[in-house]
Amino acid sequence: MIQNTIVGMTSATYDIILRYLVEELGLFRPTLGKYFKTHGTLRAAFVAFAIAFSTFSFINVLINAQLDMNTVIVTFIASSFAGILIDYSNILPTLSETYYSQHRSITMVLDGLSGILCILPLIMLQK
Repeated sequence: MIQNTIVGMTSATYDIILRYLVEELGLFRPTLGKYFKTHGTLRAAFVAFAIAFSTFSFINVLINAQLDMNTVIVTFIASSFAGILIDYSNILPTLSETYYSQHRSITMVLDGLSGILCILPLIMLQK
């Protein structure tokens, strides 16, 4: 449970940093600008926390709490497909209308990389 919380907090922090990059520096604006305009900072960070927490709960079952290279691969794949589930279930309609309305291959890669970024603190803490 503590691992899931660390992953969720990393995702929320990453989301806040990403928001700054979009709004202040103009980076990734075509992909994420509309999403961040629709959500407040705390709401977007909470959504990121909830998605990362629940996705890593699933990943943790698959990897049996081992943090190695297989974890990175499983995290990339699971995070990529979590985005597809979120989009097609329409559980977060604003996310589907803004972020997931972009090219599917781009959002899958971004979701996968985001998942890897969120587990890095766990890997570093393990060392």
